[in-house]
Amino acid sequence: MNVRRTSRALTLPGVAIALLAAALGGCQRGGDDAAKIVKLAFVTNNTSEFWKIAVNGIRKYEREAGVQVDVKMPNGKTEEQNQILENLVSQGYDAIAVSVIAPKDQVTVLNRVAEKTRLITFDSDAPDAKRLLYIGTINYEAGKTLGERIVKLLPKGGKMAVFVGFFSADNAAQRLQGVVESAVAARH
Repeated sequence: MNVRRTSRALTLPGVAIALLAAALGGCQRGGDDAAKIVKLAFVTNNTSEFWKIAVNGIRKYEREAGVQVDVKMPNGKTEEQNQILENLVSQGYDAIAVSVIAPKDQVTVLNRVAEKTRLITFDSDAPDAKRLLYIGTINYEAGKTLGERIVKLLPKGGKMAVFVGFFSADNAAQRLQGVVESAVAARH
């Protein structure tokens, strides 16, 4: 895999998949001369348009790197995501990348997955799980930075709206908390 050439076109999902493939040590397995297709899974936290667009980057990487990436998009419910993760493990995936819906509630399931395959989190982390790594934003800090910028844009105050995918998602809640706290701090 030529990381330098392909990395320019990769988005967060592409980076997650590329790191999973790299963690596997390439596509060759054992003493067999025939290349085994690396089987990866990319599990989102909902079915939003953002993820549908991201799939285009995954498909491009899939062609360039010669890996198989199955994308699973649960409806935003923890139970469905857990079932998807359990199914993927039972189907022998080499590695799984997941944007965790409810990090604190899913540690047990994530740890079971991590015991059987390589697991990374992206976009929404589960720091208490035994995942290899997290790829994404430090959400509270990103929200704080956004709040500080808003205050600079509205030095005399004003109204603002903050849009998030799902308020129940930890990453959205952390970003919003950062925005609110920095905006409130600037008023005092």
